[in-house]
Amino acid sequence: MSASGTLSTRTKKLQSVPLRRVSLITWIDPTTEYPDDGDTVLLALADGEIWIGYRDADTWRDANADRLTIPVTHWADLPKHPNAHSDHEN
Repeated sequence: MSASGTLSTRTKKLQSVPLRRVSLITWIDPTTEYPDDGDTVLLALADGEIWIGYRDADTWRDANADRLTIPVTHWADLPKHPNAHSDHEN
């Protein structure tokens, strides 16, 4: 607030900008932990690509249920839908 007790124009503009929650991806080394079987996750492959897939017992599979032949170096949970983070209704 200014000395007169009113908000500056810049402060008013900043207050009108909606806040967004940011989800960071946490990559997990599969030599230390696996996702639950059947849970869809992000997969980082040894060739540098990122795919969506899941683990089926001892096999990594892509979203089409095809067995992956390129080693998985890391996996991560999929981010939640933005509305799943909402503390209030729109």
